[in-house]
Amino acid sequence: MTALAKTATPAQGRTLGSLGFAKSGKPARIARDLLRAAAALEADGRLSGVRSRKLSVRVDPGALEAAAERLGLDNPSDVVNAAILLAAEPDPFKDWWLNPGAPLPEDFERAL
Repeated sequence: MTALAKTATPAQGRTLGSLGFAKSGKPARIARDLLRAAAALEADGRLSGVRSRKLSVRVDPGALEAAAERLGLDNPSDVVNAAILLAAEPDPFKDWWLNPGAPLPEDFERAL
């Protein structure tokens, strides 16, 4: 976890609804992950807080359904936004994964 992600905490009163997500039965862990990712991107000045960019994508229906189930989301737009938030969150493991041969950062802690 990067120093930014370690110190990023959701703003007081921040909810998934305030991020634009519809109410659903999201598992608590996923909700925490989404709020943590949003806080890290907010702290970095990368999150505008407004869903203003319109995007049209084609996805494999099975992948979308699996992601929706895992995230506990019903709305396809929410699934795409959640996936982008989680993918964009600073994370040393993701950096290492995307750069084969690169060493893990010194402060990397393996979760057990």
